[in-house]
Amino acid sequence: MRSLACFRVAIAGFVLAAASVLHGADTNPVAVIWTSGEGSDSSDASVNALTGLIREAGYAVESLRIPTLLTDHGLSPGELDATRQDLLVLPNARHLPPETVAPIKRFLDGGGDVLAFNLPAWEDPVFHIGDQWLTRADYAAALSRQRPEVRLLDLAQADALTWLRHSDQPGHAT
Repeated sequence: MRSLACFRVAIAGFVLAAASVLHGADTNPVAVIWTSGEGSDSSDASVNALTGLIREAGYAVESLRIPTLLTDHGLSPGELDATRQDLLVLPNARHLPPETVAPIKRFLDGGGDVLAFNLPAWEDPVFHIGDQWLTRADYAAALSRQRPEVRLLDLAQADALTWLRHSDQPGHAT
C-alpha cells in the first residue's frame, strides 16, 4: 500500500513538473486542492504530500473543503473559477459528492485542468446526511445500527398458543 502511495506521489510530481513548464515562468499559476475535510490521517498525509509537490512545481495553492463548498444546489458561486485558478487537484475523486459534477465540468469547460487520484471519479460518491458525509456503505451501516424506538409487535414476549389465524378465505388452510 505504501509503495502505491509513493508511486502516486511520483506520478503527481511528474505531471506537475510538466504542467509548470507549460505555464511558463512569468505567470503565477494557482492550483486548488479539494479535500474532504474529514481529517483522516491517510488522506491528510496524501494531501500534504500533493500540496508540497504542487508548490514545488510553481503553483500557489488554495485549499477547498467539500463541507464548506457545497450549497443545496452545488458548489458555492465563485469558489472554483477557471479564470482565477489553473489546476484542480482531486486527491480522492472516487468519493466526490454527485453535486460536484456540474461545477467541475464548468471548470474544465472554462479552460481549467484537473489532476485526479483514486479513480474512477464518483464511483463511490458521498452524500451529506445530517452533519456527516457518508458513502452508501457508511449510510447502510449507520442505518443497520438504528433500533426502533417503539415496537409494534414484540414476538419474544408473545405467547404463541394464544395466536389466532385470520384470513379472507377461512375455508383454505395456509
